[in-house]
Amino acid sequence: MADSVVSCFEQAQAAIAAGQVDRAGQLYLQATDFLKPQEHRRWGELFQQAGQWDWAEALLRRLARQHPTMPEAWTDLGTLLVSRDQLPEAQACFAKAHRLRGWPESGDRGYWFSRDWFSNQLPNWVNWVQPLANRGPVQALEIGSFEGMSACWLLDRVLLDPEARLTCIEPEIRSTLRDNLDRSGRAPQVTLLSQLSWEALAQLPVDHYDLAYIDGCHAPWVAFRDAVMTWPLVKVGGLVVIDDYRYVGLPEDCPQFGVDLFMLLFTHCFEVVFSGYQLFLRKVRDWQPLTVPWQRAAEATTDPLLLDALAWALARSHQWDAAQQLCERAIGLAPQVAAPYLTLAEIWAQHQPEFSDQDLAHYGPLTRSLVQVFGHSLPGFALKTVPVGTGYDLEPLVAYLQALEKNTYWHEPVSNLLTVLERQGKQQGMPQAMAAWLDRLHHPPADGLALPHRPDLWRLIGDLAIASNNATAAALAYRCALH
Repeated sequence: MADSVVSCFEQAQAAIAAGQVDRAGQLYLQATDFLKPQEHRRWGELFQQAGQWDWAEALLRRLARQHPTMPEAWTDLGTLLVSRDQLPEAQACFAKAHRLRGWPESGDRGYWFSRDWFSNQLPNWVNWVQPLANRGPVQALEIGSFEGMSACWLLDRVLLDPEARLTCIEPEIRSTLRDNLDRSGRAPQVTLLSQLSWEALAQLPVDHYDLAYIDGCHAPWVAFRDAVMTWPLVKVGGLVVIDDYRYVGLPEDCPQFGVDLFMLLFTHCFEVVFSGYQLFLRKVRDWQPLTVPWQRAAEATTDPLLLDALAWALARSHQWDAAQQLCERAIGLAPQVAAPYLTLAEIWAQHQPEFSDQDLAHYGPLTRSLVQVFGHSLPGFALKTVPVGTGYDLEPLVAYLQALEKNTYWHEPVSNLLTVLERQGKQQGMPQAMAAWLDRLHHPPADGLALPHRPDLWRLIGDLAIASNNATAAALAYRCALH
């Protein structure tokens, strides 16, 4: 029968690929009496991925009826109902799943969540985090709070002492987060920091926290930096939990690459309490950077952004030569990426503030010009002194400016920017396109197409557009320079 069930699923996949949705539904009904609960969920994912929401909803409702004590059934149904704007019933489903997992306060206090990415990890949190409540006034840190599900659980189950405190770092604090904290009855015990993680972490006290939960940006180089900066803030014996450690997706969305690099660099500083989808580490000692061979970590990656992050970590401990070597390697691997230029300039600004042209002789002209312009006087650039070469040469310069002014570590190629400028100018007309781009300058989006409001930069882009015979983009760029 197991082979028959597998065959039905494979046939359903083929049917959906061929647009035969009803056929796929018939195959599900044919197999449903023989499916295990997790196999029902797999069918539900199949229908959702195909955009067959009615079939997916019917399937998940059937699963919840047949297995009413299965938390995953209610979580899956709640998530689907949110996407279909059936919010009150979705909240009831989440509350039921939480009650089944031993957290009745979620429903009793009326917490509101649009997603549940947390409660499936509660068995591990009950085992490893909840016992911290016996330590008295626990001090906890959370990077990435979203709507506050993990924060509310901590307030309900761990931060029970009136002197216990929770610090939440969340760049965009939602009203839902504040509302849920208010419903917990312990909002005064919570400090909300509306900052990027590395900005906030730099301000927090060392050797202070009993628990740190890292659930921020998935990018591996950001996960690495978050872990490095969090470590000195946690007491020896404290617990560090890293979410999405086993997340599978695009490499740039997988924290594990950065976390593994962190563990190589911080070898002997921790013990692994549990390793699954989430990673639980207990701190056993502080990092002693000058006694740790960094070469092993450097050999473990060829990702230029991870190499840059490693260089940044070494520069923090004043290992300037090692950091510079890693920047050079990162630039050699990907000269169009902004971050290593920024790190290299910061290294030279601190370590070699009076470097000479001779020191830069073995670098290419672009790297030399970047460091010459930016290495001494951050952020007072003198763009007019930078030689304008090919479009390819200009891309790292634009990326570098973005990194400096937006504090980000990725960029949109200039060629893509010019294409967008040209398309908007032709489709919307110049006045409307100009207004849209001015709005972008004052309210930058997070799609990589925003640029600093610097007239000299826009003039350079206009020059590049002229060289590319793109008159529409050039006109828009020059108009941006005038505003």
